[in-house]
Amino acid sequence: MKQIASPRLQKLASDVARERALALFWDEMEAVGTPLIEAVPDSASECYVTFLYRKSSEGCNIAVVGGPVEDLDGRMALLEGTDVFYKTYRLRNDARFTYMFSVSDTFLSIKEAYQAQLAGNPELMERLEKTLRADPLNKYPITDDESSGQTSSIALPRAPGQPYIKRRSGAAAGSLIQHRIKSAALNNERDIWVYLPPGYTADDEAYPVAVFLDGQLYNSQAPTPVILDNLLAEGLIPPLAAVMVSSIDYDVRMTELDCNPDFLQFVTDDVLGMVRQAYRITTNPDRTIICGVSMGGLAAAYFGLCRSDVYGNVLSQSGSFHRAFPGDDGGFEGMMRAYDRAERLPLRFYLEAGLMERAAWFDDPTITLLDCNRRFRDVLKAKGYDVQYAEFNGEHSFESWRGSLSDGLLALVSRWG
Repeated sequence: MKQIASPRLQKLASDVARERALALFWDEMEAVGTPLIEAVPDSASECYVTFLYRKSSEGCNIAVVGGPVEDLDGRMALLEGTDVFYKTYRLRNDARFTYMFSVSDTFLSIKEAYQAQLAGNPELMERLEKTLRADPLNKYPITDDESSGQTSSIALPRAPGQPYIKRRSGAAAGSLIQHRIKSAALNNERDIWVYLPPGYTADDEAYPVAVFLDGQLYNSQAPTPVILDNLLAEGLIPPLAAVMVSSIDYDVRMTELDCNPDFLQFVTDDVLGMVRQAYRITTNPDRTIICGVSMGGLAAAYFGLCRSDVYGNVLSQSGSFHRAFPGDDGGFEGMMRAYDRAERLPLRFYLEAGLMERAAWFDDPTITLLDCNRRFRDVLKAKGYDVQYAEFNGEHSFESWRGSLSDGLLALVSRWG
């Protein structure tokens, strides 16, 4: 029998022949919720996390997708003599992450599907997406538009709090104004949102501004207006405006955020130009932040590199720094080489990445998002940049980013003096 780490599953394996042992096990799991979290006897800082799925006629290949699955496989084993599919990880107990189950007759590799999609063939990824399910016994399903109800979340006992994502009592609310804006160069149009802090008046000194790429996500999955209201109410930031620039769809997003000069010009000239005409927004780069997650983090670094006269502060959450750079034939990690070649610019950085962002999506096992962020940090520091760098114990999702956004904003604003 396969060695079992989970104490509760060890007990089930020894009791399975007893009457109703299996039914009582599932009753217990339904009551407490899954995944099963258990103490590690020899470690106060770790716990066993066991993912569980009940066998049915729907599929015989069950895999965990997301969360701590660094090998991109995640296949679950069937406990002998039961209907219990399981996979156990030994994790630090400060982790917070999301995950899904893939339920299929034939196992589909997420790595192969991702590589095929990057090569322009989305068929495997579409097939994989049809197999994805939320954990039916998880107490914290995610039902936002992006996950379509397929995703579950878990915060282990010592996961950091996220104190600013829910409105605090007495915190005044700023204004959120929606605009529609066209781009001739990109041949498209989209929504943007302008956040103005409580008490905004056009007679005040020009307001500092944070520009958010993937603005529709920063306006929903990370409740950015609420976070700004709370930080301001506690006196942790000055009155700050925000501009949230939405992405249109996956394909357009991948084109626009991949170091695209036309998109840079659109956001800088069209969007910020319009906003500054309509509202009392600063033109001082020292008081202007460009923010993004994933591909948006890569784009934020690109904006800073190309237009440090506009953006003096770069906030990147899990930036996709494995990507190539236009005009650079070195392949992976082109942004790192671009900054290494350039003269040092008047920029400050907040970079972060997740300890679970270690999956090797490419044939080179060192090209993981976490490793690339660490190397980019090292290059920036060697060039003399002011860099604040953080790592959270989570994966590539807003489940962590929404909590750490306030850390990035505070790190940059505290340098303003």
